[in-house]
Amino acid sequence: MKKWLMLMVGILAISLTGCASGDEQQKEGGPKKVVLSVHTASDYYKSAKAEFEALHPNTVIEIKEYKSEGGNAEADFEKYVQTTNTQILSGKGADLIDLNVAGLQVGKYVNKNALVNLTELMEQDKSFNKDHYYMNIFEHAKMNGGLYVLPTRFFLDTLIGDSEAITAAQLQIDDKQWTWSQFAQAGKQLHEKSGRYAIANTPPAQMLSYLVTDNYSQLVDSSTSNAKFQSPFFIDMLGQVKAMYDNKVITADPLGVGEAYFYPLLLLSPSDYFTETVGFFKQGKVYRKPHTSEQLSGVSFKGANPIAINANSKVKPEAWKFLTFLLSDQFQSKPNQQGFAVNKSANEKVMKQLLEKGKVGSHTGVDVPVTAADMEMLKQMIAEANIFVKEDDKIHSIINEEATAYFSGQKSAEDVANLIQNRVTTYLNE
Repeated sequence: MKKWLMLMVGILAISLTGCASGDEQQKEGGPKKVVLSVHTASDYYKSAKAEFEALHPNTVIEIKEYKSEGGNAEADFEKYVQTTNTQILSGKGADLIDLNVAGLQVGKYVNKNALVNLTELMEQDKSFNKDHYYMNIFEHAKMNGGLYVLPTRFFLDTLIGDSEAITAAQLQIDDKQWTWSQFAQAGKQLHEKSGRYAIANTPPAQMLSYLVTDNYSQLVDSSTSNAKFQSPFFIDMLGQVKAMYDNKVITADPLGVGEAYFYPLLLLSPSDYFTETVGFFKQGKVYRKPHTSEQLSGVSFKGANPIAINANSKVKPEAWKFLTFLLSDQFQSKPNQQGFAVNKSANEKVMKQLLEKGKVGSHTGVDVPVTAADMEMLKQMIAEANIFVKEDDKIHSIINEEATAYFSGQKSAEDVANLIQNRVTTYLNE
């Protein structure tokens, strides 16, 4: 018995010594480990890890992946979402969290102060030069007054339109200022002249979701977890959408490519601005999306490759250093990355190369000219990007399920708004 006790004491002493030496190594400047939680260990993160560690040998980036080899993809996503939500909301989890997965309760993370306010780190870091970045992207991606989720790339959310047919119809469109009400008026005029719809292939509930994403902050207060779907603003939105279908502006009917006047277009790169139009129209044009009368004019955008720092991380300085590396000229300039670079130099480098070449190949096999005038229009759109498209799959699901009864005439707008309000409120406070 004595020998057994002595053996156990010895093992305990060894294990404690091992912990102490590990802590000592950390204190003495040994490598610090930053854990990055991701659903999939993409090449994007693998290359970032390798290049960052080469520059910072005292920091190790450990990528914790939830995708299993040969596993069920849906189950893997669900596991990542459930695990991340549970860990972050209970004060645990990885140092860095990849938020590019639907279902993560980001609003709740922010409300519970579970994420680091990156705006403060930008202010404190003397080496962080705001002039190097599109700060309008960071500014309008804020929640509760701070930037808690960093978009390392972004997409422009636009419309592509048949400019040749619109000009022939003698219709003047000022897409810098137009509202959805003006869009509806223009679409009604176009249909009366040609019998052609402004937008097709879009059920009313889906169209409603488009408007909700652009006006998310007016309908959901993430700082208080309160919903505002009973407001006159949302009830008017329901009526506005219904009117566009009643007036033959939009249809849910499936129409072929080019048969409608406009199509939603998510620009993923500078070259998309030039090449995507030819796939739809002989003479197409990229238009800004309309906005509601309550919004300032501007351009809608979506954040891409979003990442955040866990407020409970013990290695916040190292985690922030990794984020600044993701924003660096070096990494943002890497080829084959989806989305516009938030780093101005990296983005302008791509634009300059397109201009110097003078043309870009499209998926239709046609070379599209790249002009300085068109490039200036694209630059202006990027500079005016100020409407952050916020999406919550659960809330959109609720809206789609309940709003259908209004569009089919089964329930009033007020009744549907009340149902949506109750369900969304329950979800926000779960």
